[in-house]
Amino acid sequence: MPDTRTALATASSHATTFQTSALVALRMLVGWHFLYEGLAKMTSPYWSSAGYLGGS
Repeated sequence: MPDTRTALATASSHATTFQTSALVALRMLVGWHFLYEGLAKMTSPYWSSAGYLGGS
């Protein structure tokens, strides 16, 4: 049985410039979304985690 680590290390997989750019943009958008939602919850006086924490 061949060593899969060696096979994976020598496999040639190159991402195109478009693929790399799309992944960077996607990661930035997801990060921005998490940041925005977190800040919205922190600054909202009406949001509470009491229901979630009470049920756990």
